[in-house]
Amino acid sequence: MLESVLSDEIVDMPVLTLRQRMTLLAVSHRWRSAALKTPNLWNQINFTWNPDAINFFIQQRTIAPLSIFVRRDIQAGFNSFKRFIQSESSARMEKLDICWTLDDDRRLWLGDFMEQTFGEKEFPILSYFRFIYDQYHAIPRSIKLLNAPNLQSLIMVGLNPLPPPSPLSHLTKVTLEAARMKTVDILSFLEQCPLVESLSISLAFSYSERPDEEHTGPPITLSHLRFLALRHFSSGALNYLKEQMSHPDPSTIEITVRKKHDQSAAQAFPQHYLLLLQSTKTLQIAYIDDDYQVHNRHTWKLSFDSEFTPFYTVSVESHENRNDDDALLSNVLRGSFPHLTDLVISSARLPPSAHIYTFLKSCPNLINIRIHTPQFNRFLVALRQDIDSEEKAYLKSQQSGDLALLNNQASARLNALCPRLKHLCIQDSIFDMAVLCAVLKHRKKMGWNVQTVTLMTPDGGIEGNTNGMRDLREVVEVVVRASHPIPRRQRQRRGT
Repeated sequence: MLESVLSDEIVDMPVLTLRQRMTLLAVSHRWRSAALKTPNLWNQINFTWNPDAINFFIQQRTIAPLSIFVRRDIQAGFNSFKRFIQSESSARMEKLDICWTLDDDRRLWLGDFMEQTFGEKEFPILSYFRFIYDQYHAIPRSIKLLNAPNLQSLIMVGLNPLPPPSPLSHLTKVTLEAARMKTVDILSFLEQCPLVESLSISLAFSYSERPDEEHTGPPITLSHLRFLALRHFSSGALNYLKEQMSHPDPSTIEITVRKKHDQSAAQAFPQHYLLLLQSTKTLQIAYIDDDYQVHNRHTWKLSFDSEFTPFYTVSVESHENRNDDDALLSNVLRGSFPHLTDLVISSARLPPSAHIYTFLKSCPNLINIRIHTPQFNRFLVALRQDIDSEEKAYLKSQQSGDLALLNNQASARLNALCPRLKHLCIQDSIFDMAVLCAVLKHRKKMGWNVQTVTLMTPDGGIEGNTNGMRDLREVVEVVVRASHPIPRRQRQRRGT
């Protein structure tokens, strides 16, 4: 019962939670005795509390391990924390969470704080360390890590960790956000993290194609890596890291490419991942438009995987104009996709119909297509082009009397547009229903039946064009669904 008042997140620990804990001591002697024997009530110390409460928690010397949270902008708590670190009780610290929020605090520079507060003192059971330097406009600072030989999880925001003097043989999770590190510095740090399983690095700035210095020695081996995320890197930096890092394929790889000012999005897309696309079984393409965010950012995001490769997510961010979007999609979608079975496109814009047609021609095993775009008519034109090509060939063969061409339907089927396509999902799109019916009728006639067409609208209903819907249902099974779940109260008002 006592543990029910605990908070799982020390960062979100409210004053009321502290008050509840202290109240338990005043209920009765029996409650006080039971509370003091419940370690989980006293092993989380938030140095934003009042000094008396902090001292009471620290005095519970039998309680181990401890989880500590401190904020730099609360001076009294910060001073108490520095005294705590110098005491014997700090050896019981298992988790440490620091949030540095002061702007240009000249009384104590960050490097001096780390040296003066922690020095060479060892923290034998510290397994989790998070340090948030909440000054995103400032240049990220390089700091020396604590002496924590059993550290397992390291999270830093706005900071560059210096390579430790000896390997961190227990470190399995590394997250560096808003860092500004050269690739050679990243490699030097990872040399000391041989057992890392989850690695996530997000750069604040990255525009150099190659590092200023070359990494010396053999490639870094990360044999236990299972998750890899590299965000806001240039394509040159990504290629260099790939050359210098040796690891088995993780189960998940996330890449975010920040293009240079003189690059198009197509040029910025790493060539290595274009080659991987040729073996993919599933492909998701999403256009994320952040017009109302800072810098008018927009992003092309591709997710893909195959039976023998990790699940990749490659994003290309752009802060400039969008004239090269068609070039990027055309570059990504060219080539052969013999293994692709599932395609999802969610984008306000699509490449020209001719490019879509060429892409679909290269997908002979495509089974499921889901399209979320206001430009679905471009997709329909590409599908309709297949009929036009066949009709022209048929008329030409009739006029010439070429029996070989007339009897070559088997060959035509082999060259058809996505002959194995079975399921088509159209979400929040306006399109020509008559053209869709014509395409589906032709495919049915040729034996390339589409089994189901799913129409997804915001409210799950289809307004107008009842004749078109009737014609569509005569050709294929039609499923109509809501693209966004309707709240329960709204459904009750509608009587659904």
